[in-house]
Amino acid sequence: MFMLKDAVKDYITGKENFRLFKEEKELMASDEVLPVSIAAEEETGYNRFSDAYIERVHKETEELISEETAAVFLKQPIRFLKENKQEFIYLESEALDIIKADALTFEEDDVFKTYTVLLGLRQPKKKGNEIKEFLRQELKDESSAFQLMFNDKDGLWDLNFTLNNLKDFDENISFGEAYELIYRLLFRLVTAVEK
Repeated sequence: MFMLKDAVKDYITGKENFRLFKEEKELMASDEVLPVSIAAEEETGYNRFSDAYIERVHKETEELISEETAAVFLKQPIRFLKENKQEFIYLESEALDIIKADALTFEEDDVFKTYTVLLGLRQPKKKGNEIKEFLRQELKDESSAFQLMFNDKDGLWDLNFTLNNLKDFDENISFGEAYELIYRLLFRLVTAVEK
């Protein structure tokens, strides 16, 4: 069975200097995997996703517009999606392996004008109610804030959610900060489901 603490442990193994998000540090300290005395630096989305493969893709045709360099693109404000409504952003990163998520797509919803995240989450089918309850609490309990459906073909949860509904959301954040919010939400979700 997948355990989040094992994935984080694999991530830091062999590294002298590493950075962890607050939630990761707390999980590792609580399970005594990471001694509290080790002061891992606080992580940011820019660092965690520096290895990311990023594409800008046309929404209707799904044709590649361009591949982007993470170091540059992650610093752009997410308002970029409002200015380029015909595009979505596709991201792959090793960081997503920690939380057992597939690639993320990020776009502005054409109807509601909100920022929408789409991904596949590798969690057992029987965890559906726990996932839904967590998302209701985290996404301001709005029924339209997320959609969750199990995909029997791929054996994972197809999850769409509105980034605007996260409490730390601000439309002026960068893509790096947005991916950090997304990652941290999913990390807390997997932690809750595993408990």
